[in-house]
Amino acid sequence: MQKKCKMEDLSPYTGWTIRHWWEAALRLLSNIYPHYSPGRALVQLHGIRPSIYGALSDGVEGFARMFLLVGFWLHHRRDGLYALEDGTQVDWVDLYRQGMLNGTDPEHPEYWGEISGKHQYMVEAASMAVGLHFSRHLIWEGFSTQERQQIGDWLRHILRYPFEDKNWVLFGVLINTFLKSVDQEYHQEQIDFYLDRFDSYYEAEGWYRDGVGPQFDHYNPWALHFYPHLWAQMDPAPRRPELIKIFRDRSRLFLEKFPYYFSSTASHPAFGRSSIYRCALVSAVTMGAWQDFSPLSPGLSRRLCSQSLKYFWEHDLFNADGAVTLGWNSQFLLMAEKYSGPGSPLWMNKAFSAFLLPEDHPFWTATEEPLPIEEGDTCVHHRVPGFLVQGHRDTGHVQLINQGSDSYVNATTDWKTPASDFQYIKFAYSSHFFNDLGPTRTGLVCGNMISLFEEKRGYSHRERCYPVHISDRVAIAYHFPFGEQHNQKRDSRIETAIIMKGDHQLRVHWVISPNRPLVFEGGYPVAYDDEQPMVDEGEDWIGIRTNDYQSCIRALLTYDQTGTDVTEGVNPLGKFTRLPYVRTSQPVLAHAILASEIIARPGHFDYQEELALVASYAVEGRRVTFTFNDGEGVTVKLGAVEEEESKMLWFRV
Repeated sequence: MQKKCKMEDLSPYTGWTIRHWWEAALRLLSNIYPHYSPGRALVQLHGIRPSIYGALSDGVEGFARMFLLVGFWLHHRRDGLYALEDGTQVDWVDLYRQGMLNGTDPEHPEYWGEISGKHQYMVEAASMAVGLHFSRHLIWEGFSTQERQQIGDWLRHILRYPFEDKNWVLFGVLINTFLKSVDQEYHQEQIDFYLDRFDSYYEAEGWYRDGVGPQFDHYNPWALHFYPHLWAQMDPAPRRPELIKIFRDRSRLFLEKFPYYFSSTASHPAFGRSSIYRCALVSAVTMGAWQDFSPLSPGLSRRLCSQSLKYFWEHDLFNADGAVTLGWNSQFLLMAEKYSGPGSPLWMNKAFSAFLLPEDHPFWTATEEPLPIEEGDTCVHHRVPGFLVQGHRDTGHVQLINQGSDSYVNATTDWKTPASDFQYIKFAYSSHFFNDLGPTRTGLVCGNMISLFEEKRGYSHRERCYPVHISDRVAIAYHFPFGEQHNQKRDSRIETAIIMKGDHQLRVHWVISPNRPLVFEGGYPVAYDDEQPMVDEGEDWIGIRTNDYQSCIRALLTYDQTGTDVTEGVNPLGKFTRLPYVRTSQPVLAHAILASEIIARPGHFDYQEELALVASYAVEGRRVTFTFNDGEGVTVKLGAVEEEESKMLWFRV
């Protein structure tokens, strides 16, 4: 007889089984339990800063986002009793019954109050609807008719106001759908309208815009490929059943390339806003497994989810009070948006939607499989958002090259902080390095970006990105460095081609400017605390090296100087960072071609060996050709092309 497989044998990569997920949930519940208010309607996490909505809203946010975890956990249970890590026995069913009743009771001291327009409650009410739905047999069914009406009235008042034209429309769908499922007054016309509006965001290849502009980020996996599938299960009689298949087909497409975003530790490039939600993005994977539309095998699905959750679990996720920090590996407030309160990071609880899968589901019982990056070097392109996602097998490093997504359409929105745009405007994002969220000590903003300097206007940024071409290993876009904000003229333009050769970035720029600017360009900044990094220099390159990381930039065309600069307090991975950069010593002419090579890796590499990759390069007008030491070459044409030409051509010598 074959021996029964041990649970641990199912997880040769992470060592995590469903038992570890339960332990993680227990740790979260144990940490947050002391912060519930006496009436249980608020989770009062005393963070360093409140959100723009104030302390009451922040307390509701913590309550609602913990309800996601509790709701998913209760879905397959017969009771809510759970002993915390200190042995305290807590009935989570009773706790959330109290909280929902007291928060919606105008006579109770912990009444949440009513909104009068756009408000964070529009987000959190949807989490409550989800929590109530999946724990219905334990929480909702224990309410009296009058209590149900009271809760329904409060949820319904949210629906008097229009939801923002972005992922928020799905919150209107979920609140209405829950009310519909429990035979309370609801608005079918709102469900239909908001679903149609959400449907209109779809572009192609599994990618949705987050509203009206070309903003593509991690809201795709943790919202736009998450909530539609909850709606499909919550609606007892969907009026638009054809949308269920459409949404599943789109998510299937999205998931095909999704595993390529994860490093061998399952850290991922923190691209876009709200990165403090961390592992919430794996909820797209759990939805695919739960609803059986995923193209990913069960073993790969759990490996990815477990590894992502484990990564953050092992990197200072909690502060001294037990709350999840506003940051990445630890507290780092520059990463928080203005709407981010102390409880905002608890949206990572979306990952625990894995608990919707029963314990005997293949997601839990299949043997873990390797991630794509562990089987070889990878580079996949995403036409819609303009991404190249490159993985380096030997180091487990993943880079996201962005040549298509920005947040400029939201330039006047109330959620942005001065650091917010740095999460969109850079050329490259990494699973191991982090871009600075502010300028260097001397004002440079060129980390992973090209920046023009003019005396009158200072250093330029890339606020809006206009994609031109994307294909295997090449992404091309242009931007107006001084022409998007402050009503400035579009008198300058930069077209940039980024070519991936292995994990090397080759960047080629065509700078058009009548103002004779100086030009700066940086590689990846290297973060550190007490350790002093080594600076290595060559004739046309400069590198930064610490015990664990190494970053280098090389001047190929037009740049004639190298340098480094230091920042303090603007990077979540260390107190300081040092940025390697190249620059021009003299102003460039009206039409200039510049090029650089960027290498960055966890661990160490030999500069001379790696910089030998580019055997030769040549310029003919706006055509730039690189020949590599393995005999491969590529030509890229900047600017307009003739009908028979292409923007780029790969060849063999």
